[in-house]
Amino acid sequence: MKTVLCPFHNDTRPSMRIYSEWSHCFVCNAHILTKELELPEHLIDRAFKAEPTNIPNMIKYINSLPVATIRGLQLPYNERGYYVVWPNLDYYKLRLNSGNTRYIAPSGVKPPLFVYPGSARHLIIVEGEINCMTLHNCVFGEYKLCSPGPATDMMRHLKYYAQYQRITIIVDHDAPGVIFGCQLRDHLLTLKKRVNIIALDKDFNDILTSEGEEAVKCVFEREMGL
Repeated sequence: MKTVLCPFHNDTRPSMRIYSEWSHCFVCNAHILTKELELPEHLIDRAFKAEPTNIPNMIKYINSLPVATIRGLQLPYNERGYYVVWPNLDYYKLRLNSGNTRYIAPSGVKPPLFVYPGSARHLIIVEGEINCMTLHNCVFGEYKLCSPGPATDMMRHLKYYAQYQRITIIVDHDAPGVIFGCQLRDHLLTLKKRVNIIALDKDFNDILTSEGEEAVKCVFEREMGL
């Protein structure tokens, strides 16, 4: 966390807290883009990691950004990278443009389940939020879509999964995907759920960017036996 003297009132004790995109004064309630304070980039990154960001304010900022086609999806972006926003607007991630292509997310806050609203009785659990977004955009049917993020987080949301009698788990065909997907499947089977697991050699977003929406739909229907 980094707290500085607020330039918008006669501040004698540091009261402006610095976050990644926004900075906020807890005395006069001034709210300003952090980049307008002209702080060094490394200081902004440290502040971002050290303290949970004000998520509602960040979502407002993200919604004000321009949108571009990135990885075949319409995503908000700025000079640092592009954003993935949870469907119910309670969390987000920033994918940096830097060479290590890492995600940055609000620190100190566990990501909630990425889930699209709806009343469908067949739950489809998809590894990775981007893959879940891709499937949501390309496939229409009686399905409820959600993503725990990476396969290693699949066991975190068991209470939510347990609401559904029929469940399909879709993972990447690699060691983490298969291991954690099978672990989740075996647990759900003990709860007397109808569970199927699909391991894809090429994930939905890769199919979208290389072959288009119709190819995503065809692969999904084939794997689901439709």
